[in-house]
Amino acid sequence: MKQLCALSFLVLLATLISAATVRAQVPPLLPVPDALPAAVKADLQIKREALLTRLGALREEAKAYNAEFGNHKLPEDDPRVPEGLAKKAHLDQARKDYVRDAKAFNALVQSHTRVGAVGSSSGEFHFITADGRKLSGDEAAKAPVGLGTRVVTGPDGRVQLLLLDETVCTIGPNGDMVIDEFVYDPNNSRDKITARLQKGLLRWVTGKAPRKNPANMKVILPAGDTGIRGTDFEAMVEPDSSGSVKLFSGQLEITEKKTQRTFPLNAGQMVTFSADGVFAPPVPLEPAMARLENSGQEHARKGI
Repeated sequence: MKQLCALSFLVLLATLISAATVRAQVPPLLPVPDALPAAVKADLQIKREALLTRLGALREEAKAYNAEFGNHKLPEDDPRVPEGLAKKAHLDQARKDYVRDAKAFNALVQSHTRVGAVGSSSGEFHFITADGRKLSGDEAAKAPVGLGTRVVTGPDGRVQLLLLDETVCTIGPNGDMVIDEFVYDPNNSRDKITARLQKGLLRWVTGKAPRKNPANMKVILPAGDTGIRGTDFEAMVEPDSSGSVKLFSGQLEITEKKTQRTFPLNAGQMVTFSADGVFAPPVPLEPAMARLENSGQEHARKGI
């Protein structure tokens, strides 16, 4: 009777060990970023290739198991029943071991690609990590911010990010921003930050990195790129992709995507852009807004 019950479980679970199921049950491996130091990058690539080889072998083993035991019901007295149960147990353990090691690899990549942390937050928001996980609530508020993280805020949401170079960026309600690139090494000048604001309000106060290599610091807007030079600014992108940029201190170098023309935006100025990707000429900020030039950084640290 026990053997029959075991056989029933074997038949029931056999279809769960197909190659497609193995593919669905394991986490995807994060890519190895190009910007990492050569030695770190090489080590991670070796680890990643080894894991992919293991995953391929696991899928082939699962496919063979399913072909032998999953497409027909074995008689109760079939001598292959113990063998099938043993292979099923082996596959289960192999999958668990791979999932454990894949998660450890992703955590290792994230430790090298961590860009900062949440300084403060309120209202509805969530993160979508580079490997596709959605983090919300306390989990998002306490999670390290990694390379490729997408920050999405709801109608009442606000998230302040503190980046490793001491840059402070605050995303307001109905926001959507992705950190594509971040390299900060206090010992050299390879610093680089690239963020994409797809919609919503962003307040950005630069930290240490832009003062060392400002040409590599930019926030990408639908209409163009804003090169950052020791800067405190606010960008707004409407749902139709129109918007504005207000500069309180420092300087921005704006490149219009549509024409590739480049122009500076100086402290105390603002510029608007249309939904079809055209920037208007810069104009002075209103007097009340211009007075924020000297207090903008403190204002940003408190949030929008």
